[in-house]
Amino acid sequence: MAQGTIPATEHFWFLLDKGDRKFSRIRELPNFGRARNDADFQKAFKIYTQLWKLQQEHRQKLVEAGLKRWEIGEIASRIAQLYYFQYQRTSDSGNLLEAYVFYEAILTREYFRDSAAASGGSAPDPALANKQLRFFARFLIVCLVLGRRDMVSILANHLRTLVDESRRSFQVCLSSITRTRHLFVTNHLLNSIRMGEIACCLVVICNAELVFQEIEYKEWKHVVQEIIRFLKLDTSFMNMRPLRYSFVYDSHPDSLPVAASYNSRKGLVLRDAILSSYCHNEVKFAELTLDTFRMLQCLEWEPCGSFSLNIATDSNHNGMGPNRVNLLQDIRDSALPPNPHKRAFASTWYIKQDIGLNLSFTAISGFFYFGT
Repeated sequence: MAQGTIPATEHFWFLLDKGDRKFSRIRELPNFGRARNDADFQKAFKIYTQLWKLQQEHRQKLVEAGLKRWEIGEIASRIAQLYYFQYQRTSDSGNLLEAYVFYEAILTREYFRDSAAASGGSAPDPALANKQLRFFARFLIVCLVLGRRDMVSILANHLRTLVDESRRSFQVCLSSITRTRHLFVTNHLLNSIRMGEIACCLVVICNAELVFQEIEYKEWKHVVQEIIRFLKLDTSFMNMRPLRYSFVYDSHPDSLPVAASYNSRKGLVLRDAILSSYCHNEVKFAELTLDTFRMLQCLEWEPCGSFSLNIATDSNHNGMGPNRVNLLQDIRDSALPPNPHKRAFASTWYIKQDIGLNLSFTAISGFFYFGT
């Protein structure tokens, strides 16, 4: 059947299922190797771009067919994640900026907000709260790398508030289980075997859910502690000049000293770098340790954060579509060389570093490097 004759809703659900499979495949790929897996990225990106366009053009029909607001946010989040995955593989800051645009739109439009719980109409949805927590964590990473410290503070507060709300929901669930246990004891005393069995099953199910929610709460509480500790130790750098190249403080790239090459008249150019932490129990947020974060900043050419050109964070752009401000045009200087490709490892695990070296040598020289 031709695509034009397929109802928009059916085509949307078909693409959504196909996009899930493509996205899962990309997420499992390693984030090292320049220009690797570009075909997979392009296919997945094309699918999610089509999904975004379909939900814009047929929003009413899709909502009537069962599309939820958080599912729209999930599409935008997937697009942002694809951009960030590509930044990890190419170190092209354009992908990082595009990820920021989509994440900012999700935050502004509150796609993951639990409207029913906010209005007091029902208990908070744990699954939706978990999606929102993951969104905040991913957006935090992008803002940290971009140097958007104002947004980092906002997101960290949102994350802490949502985790506290999850704790209150956990206590409500605990009260519910206590009442269920009381029901079981009452039914047992009344010799109602059938009701007692039902109550026993409810207790087992609720206990399992309670344990799962408690584990999730502790994990997210640890994430909040990580970002607070990370920002506390990095505060001394906030009001200083940026670690990366800045047109305000640094000379033009052509006037900077270069390392001589033994077989070429041109100077050596840094194209690949492997960044690794070396301390046990180091300060980190997610997989980004404090020292690799600072090294990464030193290896970015494009200015960022409060030291960049005015990106107008309070502008009236809607975050997506042709009417939004072109961040790439505002922040990137075509006279600057491309960023060196970086591979950051959160530990000194030898095998991972050796694989990174191997891929770096392959990309540059076309031969394999074997570690000793």
